[in-house]
Amino acid sequence: MTGSVLVRLAAPMLTGALGLGLLAASPAGAAPLAPSSSAASSASWSAQQAAERADARAKQRNPTGRAAGSPANGSGFLKVSLSNVEGNRIRVSWKRPTKAKKIKRFVVRTSGNRQKYNTVRGFKVKRTKQSVVVPHNVNATPASGNFTFVQVLVKRTNGRTGNSPTKWIQASLGAECPAGPQVKVGTFNVRGWRHDKKLGAGFTWQHRGPRVVSTILRSGSGAVALQEAGSNGGQGYGPQRQWQWIVSRLNAAAGSSGQWRAASDDPYSEGGRGYVGTRLIYDAARFDQLGTGVASVTDPSGVPNAWTPWVQLRDRASGRAFHLVSVHLMVGESRKAYKIRGRQTQKVIALARSLAAGGGQVFVAGDFNSTVNTKPSNNVHRAMLAAGFYDAFATRNLVNSKYGTGNGFNFPVRPSPYRRDYVMSLGPVQGSCGLWNMAYRHKKDVASDHFMQVATLPLG
Repeated sequence: MTGSVLVRLAAPMLTGALGLGLLAASPAGAAPLAPSSSAASSASWSAQQAAERADARAKQRNPTGRAAGSPANGSGFLKVSLSNVEGNRIRVSWKRPTKAKKIKRFVVRTSGNRQKYNTVRGFKVKRTKQSVVVPHNVNATPASGNFTFVQVLVKRTNGRTGNSPTKWIQASLGAECPAGPQVKVGTFNVRGWRHDKKLGAGFTWQHRGPRVVSTILRSGSGAVALQEAGSNGGQGYGPQRQWQWIVSRLNAAAGSSGQWRAASDDPYSEGGRGYVGTRLIYDAARFDQLGTGVASVTDPSGVPNAWTPWVQLRDRASGRAFHLVSVHLMVGESRKAYKIRGRQTQKVIALARSLAAGGGQVFVAGDFNSTVNTKPSNNVHRAMLAAGFYDAFATRNLVNSKYGTGNGFNFPVRPSPYRRDYVMSLGPVQGSCGLWNMAYRHKKDVASDHFMQVATLPLG
């Protein structure tokens, strides 16, 4: 295991019914003690046993992992099962495939991604054991919403090694959805129409544009952070810039109730340099605009300016104000791009903190161009979590978590739990009430190479 950290853990053996927490321990050969022989007490005892078995089964189902595409607990070679325990740790249990004397040891390997090529740890376990408790991956913190990917290896005395299928489970939640007012916001990289000639039939804005509009309306979001919406007019879609086209079509589709607005139409460009398509739009029927601005996120390397706009809105239903920030960071998998994104992230964090100083929640949403598959790590996400942000993905209410947040125009889309697009919250209130990845599988539904992300977040 190149680059792995190997840790030796001792753990109590948990096997059979005891390992599942189904029965209390009894003397050898004895049956579990029932409280009474009366019919009523016997029925009550049976009901209690049934409830305990159901509770044990529920704990073993790994609902967050299963919803995100993980193989079921108890399936596959070694019958591995995952469940969260206190302290943001995972109980990993399995079935020994042969007699203990034929096994040298087990190794439980954890990682922050399915490919297991970064942040990997290995835990040696004695051959007599069939269970161990290990910490979640370093990136799977309670505020992250991230998954820990787990594989169990059996090393036999004859020199052979076998391994279980990789399974995964979401980190324990740092906060539940709190009571009080909520707001639904989205982020959507819509892919500029200036790329039409490169994309080919079926992927041009003529086909995608109407679906972008219908997606935003279907999402229920009242405020949306856009990326790559800055293409100029005069390219076959009228004189408007792309974000203006989207706003006008949203209002047309909504009819007389349409009150969508751009937070700003400022071109904020310097000789055409920079990510000028990073925009903010909102429904003026639901929000009042209190202020707006844009941060110049430059880098000493000379890459284009990652313009970062913000808007302050007041929710008319609750009277609560919040900020929404749209972000589009440097693209690329090179070491240079990785470092640039890290520096850009620090400037975004500074902006968010300055906005949060005035009170209320600050939501930073957009295309971070950083995932759990990024080498050597997902530095953008880690920096924001370290700065006190809470990820909207850290919720019990996830939709389409088994798909990534993009499709790359490659169809059909296959399940793969990774994210490039995020909604992060900073402020006095922690928690998330829901995250909807508006994924689809087939080309006929394509709106962009990214899926819109919709977060329901507390306003405090």
